[in-house]
Amino acid sequence: MALTFSPPQADALFERGKNLPDGAFHKSAREAVRDVECGNGALIEHEDHWETQYCHLATGSLRVKPGDSVTRGQPLGRVGLSGLTEYPHLHFTVRHNGSIIDPFAYGSSAESCGGGEMLWDPALQARLRYQERAVLNTGFASAPVTMEFIEDGRMDAELPSATSAAIVAFVRVIGLKSGDLQRLVVSSPSGKMIAENNAAPVEHNKAQAFLFTGRKRPANGWDPGTYKAEYTVEQAGQVVLRELWELPVQSR
Repeated sequence: MALTFSPPQADALFERGKNLPDGAFHKSAREAVRDVECGNGALIEHEDHWETQYCHLATGSLRVKPGDSVTRGQPLGRVGLSGLTEYPHLHFTVRHNGSIIDPFAYGSSAESCGGGEMLWDPALQARLRYQERAVLNTGFASAPVTMEFIEDGRMDAELPSATSAAIVAFVRVIGLKSGDLQRLVVSSPSGKMIAENNAAPVEHNKAQAFLFTGRKRPANGWDPGTYKAEYTVEQAGQVVLRELWELPVQSR
């Protein structure tokens, strides 16, 4: 398998696009990544006119260069959010004879639902089954949370401490379904609930969403110990997703 960078004519773009920064670009910011929408990416040329393309890899993570030969299982880079993307993910495309195909249903007609041939290695198929709901990020902050806060790395660098003005728990999820009920609770080291967010039922299926709740610092300050957050999603009275995370707070 031979490797070139994407887009297919991208050798000229490679030098100025080989280490694009990570960033969350909405469609309104398309001009900022014109001609490098794929971000840090690679195009692998396989036998019999097959191609696989990988986009949005993390800045500085590419381990290959144009003209390299690659083998199955060889790392190409790390998942990131370079190029035209709003959240970290791998944009993976398969082509045959220049046409994009669905590796989950090769050969099925565009109008069909189901059918076709699955091209993935049988050993991987169980791991590739669709997950209706999944947690992407959890954490704590010292102020109300925005999506930008989650994506730009501050969530790992600005953890609350004993002197913080607030303790706020947050969670970002994908794949919520219509009617899902979200609940986020924060408990003190003694187990007492100090903050709660019971969100309104999800009105329609959502690609991603985030939720937060918290409390301002009490007059006597934060008690030292471990603060806990619990996020649950219920559907028709059944818990279908649960996530727990903790924040240790040292005494002042």
